Amino acid sequence: MKVLVSGAGIAGLTSAFWLTHYGFDVTVIERAPEIRDEGYMVDFYGEGVQIAKAMGILEKLYALSANLKTVDIVNNNSKIVGSMKISDIQKAMTDSNSGYMPLMRGHLERTIYEALPDQVKFHFATTITHIDNSPDAAKVTFSNGDTEEFDIVIGAEGIHSTTRTLIFGEEEKFKVSMDAQVAIVRLAGAANGNINVAKTNMAIGNFLATVPTKNGDLIAVFAYNSTAPTPRNHDDALAMLRKIYSPQKQFTNNIINQITDDTYIYIDEVAQIRMPKWCENRVALVGDASACLTLLSGQGSLMAMAESYILARELSLAKGDYKTAFKNYEKNLMPTIAQKAIDSAKVTILIPKNWLSYQMFKLIFRFMKFPMVQKMVFKQYMKPTIFDQGYPLENA
Repeated sequence: MKVLVSGAGIAGLTSAFWLTHYGFDVTVIERAPEIRDEGYMVDFYGEGVQIAKAMGILEKLYALSANLKTVDIVNNNSKIVGSMKISDIQKAMTDSNSGYMPLMRGHLERTIYEALPDQVKFHFATTITHIDNSPDAAKVTFSNGDTEEFDIVIGAEGIHSTTRTLIFGEEEKFKVSMDAQVAIVRLAGAANGNINVAKTNMAIGNFLATVPTKNGDLIAVFAYNSTAPTPRNHDDALAMLRKIYSPQKQFTNNIINQITDDTYIYIDEVAQIRMPKWCENRVALVGDASACLTLLSGQGSLMAMAESYILARELSLAKGDYKTAFKNYEKNLMPTIAQKAIDSAKVTILIPKNWLSYQMFKLIFRFMKFPMVQKMVFKQYMKPTIFDQGYPLENA
């Protein structure tokens, strides 16, 4: 069967890996001109670690994981007011039968890409403009004007999926806003040699986290409550950040002042995608395209890998009966994703909304050295994975 995968992010690349493993003829298209190495730090654990092991790439990911040792909570004057050790997180995660590592998104994508067999066909700087999605075949028109028929089309373009819009309707039908926004920048060399310590500063209505990379860059993640339209250009985004964070003085201003006209600012709304179904005729969605849990949930990458694996396996088991495969894909995953969506909707508590919640966070981080507090904070990471609960995970 010919399968088109639209999107070469974590979901799309994982789909290509497993579909090829199961014998499908796979083509991948990607809007960008090449595989993207940029991105932010992700919490990699649970289903992600289990699938990476099955793919044979886990040890390489461990070698690429960040050298973080501690996360310091700092006040506006950069004074440490609380701290937690990465080893404590990893120790707490031992109970989850998976493990934990902080990992750059670009490293994960590049590692999956390099694990793909040569027969996977790639077309970069290419998007879908139309899909004639009939029971007989999916006839796809591409941005270069070419058309081609496929047996299956998988939309893996993320929260703003083109495939979802073409087949299921506008994004607003499925988007659930969390009334917050996130901006992410990468500052070259800004770690100043300290690649072992991440820092977080909180205030009422926002937080700023800085995470060093192995090569000495600094990833800065700004998250703040907002119902305003998301800025769509560099100058407006920077003006927004200055307006929100400048009153917090030394720590935040030091980061914002390093953002130049050439610094790429990724900025988007914190939102979920909730859909009643993920498949229509010969088209299926995976990852954030079907069920975004929010950028702040810490679960997007691992669930994208789980969805991609399960869809590929069900298509293989169904031996060409895509209707049965799609039905089982949704049946096996939708209940888990629905619960994770409910849990992830609480993630905006990370952005203190008032003085009381701000004081609560200060208190929690002050006592993070105690195992009981660690268990409370990391309990969402310790839930059994879908594979722990019985869905078969096969080695590639």
